[in-house]
Amino acid sequence: MSKAKKAAPAGPVTLRWTLDELPSAQHRAGLAGLCLMVPFLHRRPGWEGTCALEVEPTAATLTVDLPGLTALLDEVYAASAEEEAVEKPYLDAKKEVKPPLRTEERTVLKNGKEKVVTLYVYPKVVPGGGPLVECEPEAPADPEGKGKASALHGRVWIKLWRDMIWTIYRGVPATRLVFAARAEGGHSGMEEDLFKALRQVDAVAEQTSSLMLGAQATTADGVPFGDLARTQLLLHFTPFATAIYVPQVVAWDRKEKRLSADKDGFALAFPEVADLTRFCAAWPRVLKQRSGEVAGYLPRQALIDVPAEAGLDPMVRLEAAVAADRGDASARAVAAYDVVHTRKDGNNVRVLGLTRVEPARALLDEWARLRGAHKSPLIRQQRLINLMAERPRWSGFDRLVATTSVDLFIPRSQGDRPPYDAWNVQHDLRAAFTEAKESSPMPEATDPVPGLVLRVVSTYINHKLGAKYELTWSTVKDAQNDDPGRRDYQEKREKVGRDAFLAVRSRTGADFTDYFVSTLCSAPQRLKEEDFLTLSRALTSDTDTVRTLTLLALSARS
Repeated sequence: MSKAKKAAPAGPVTLRWTLDELPSAQHRAGLAGLCLMVPFLHRRPGWEGTCALEVEPTAATLTVDLPGLTALLDEVYAASAEEEAVEKPYLDAKKEVKPPLRTEERTVLKNGKEKVVTLYVYPKVVPGGGPLVECEPEAPADPEGKGKASALHGRVWIKLWRDMIWTIYRGVPATRLVFAARAEGGHSGMEEDLFKALRQVDAVAEQTSSLMLGAQATTADGVPFGDLARTQLLLHFTPFATAIYVPQVVAWDRKEKRLSADKDGFALAFPEVADLTRFCAAWPRVLKQRSGEVAGYLPRQALIDVPAEAGLDPMVRLEAAVAADRGDASARAVAAYDVVHTRKDGNNVRVLGLTRVEPARALLDEWARLRGAHKSPLIRQQRLINLMAERPRWSGFDRLVATTSVDLFIPRSQGDRPPYDAWNVQHDLRAAFTEAKESSPMPEATDPVPGLVLRVVSTYINHKLGAKYELTWSTVKDAQNDDPGRRDYQEKREKVGRDAFLAVRSRTGADFTDYFVSTLCSAPQRLKEEDFLTLSRALTSDTDTVRTLTLLALSARS
């Protein structure tokens, strides 16, 4: 990776790829990335050589010589030398402090108070981003409404891409040298060997994870993992056509008594490109139309509940863009997305899961509905997991109600902070019980048991309030929220629901059935004979599901 002399230019070589011959979605995404990068190179001044591309719907032909390949790779690995100020000094492999360029003292705001801190300034290499820089959406207006773009909210998507490159593809510092060479004004350093290999039809190159996610040079059994040089070339361009998202793990924080969301690596969606011309025409516009709104330091739109959404979201947006171009709602540029959920643990980049997302209309519609219908990230996350895995609506909720604090399901004031998380959970559970059956493609849409359980629980709570506390909804329904009588009614209702919730959660099997029959059904239940028989069969044959439904119904109605 030197800046030294270049070899004498060699005559151009012509390479042709068809989508059908490429071995993976990452290679097809790479071909699309090449089709985006070559026009970007042509818009750059001062480059030399031959680099011509002909794009067809299912194939592309590249004619390139050594100077042209050098210029192309220079744009792929373009980088700048910048500085980064951190509060703690960096450590080397021996846990010794790395000497900084300099130290600075700055006044920062911490916990509402100004504090003077010492910052350590280190050199930092920042990847360029090529055509993605041109596709950065506009920053939203500042929160004060002055109509000015906020610097904090600008360029968040290209920052996400750079963070992903540095964390996943180039997580090992030694693999970043190609960017460092470009930041110093040199070339990538790989162009001569690569061009020599491209002139040989059957040349094989060693595969690496810095090019193909999840690959390794040799397997655990010592079998080499290689690729044809002509197809491996495409992997250099894969990141420019890859959709990047950040999955969140939502859990109950026992100490703070609220839901917290932790970032869980990256979800990378590689498009199974079916039409290169359509994809390359629509993809830059899809990127520009993304929202520049941030959540913390990330684009809010990039945060997802389950990794599979990394394939659903760009598919919906790309389909809409292609349909607008073609005037045909059935026109598509991508046949599917291969989603790789990956995370860096220490010095290792781990692949946590692989998902293939195909454009099924019912799936896309239900995903869009669930995203908009739920306020609680925990409930939304579980329902999306069930949707993607084609599981029944209530799958997985048994684990949630068994392992999460009752405070999340039955609201209780916590000091001065209103129990918003619990209110959102209750809202979403009510929606799940009462949503129109015809709007859901879930396999149990016509199952009457959830509605019957909800009815039993509602009757029990209302009966208990009247019998024990002489309280009814009709006496407080017209009162204001801060009315003492209404507050008393709600507190008593929460207590009844909480007591029943804890009692049900502590019982399983026959013990739960006895409690359901002797306690919850002790209130007058006006069920039709057929409904009574349906509920009785469910209690006998599917006790665990009825128990889960009972807990969720207690939350929804408390």
